[in-house]
Amino acid sequence: MPSSKKKKSTPNDTSVKPEALKRMLTNEEKAKLTMELEALMDAEVPLNIVNFLQEHSHSEGQTNDDEIEVDLEAFSDDTLFTLRKLLDDHLLEKQKRQAKAEPCEMEILNESGRI
Repeated sequence: MPSSKKKKSTPNDTSVKPEALKRMLTNEEKAKLTMELEALMDAEVPLNIVNFLQEHSHSEGQTNDDEIEVDLEAFSDDTLFTLRKLLDDHLLEKQKRQAKAEPCEMEILNESGRI
């Protein structure tokens, strides 16, 4: 009696087109990233983000270490996604620190166990 197992078929074209998989930031996402970066500039910018921006900023003749001139439009989408992740990680860590720093209310019970 023949086996009832079905043979898996594979598609003829198994090549992956990188263009189809390339992620792109929308204009809204770029605008949000820009706003969040500008807001972060008012505070202390984490060193990993500063280093990332310095590495990926192609401003020739930039000599001032205190200032980085960044043109997000010049960044590739992969670079923008990496920057987005660094910024998200920083904001998440900041939220965690703030949550830990917030005072919490405690109920102190007297000897009888009543408040």
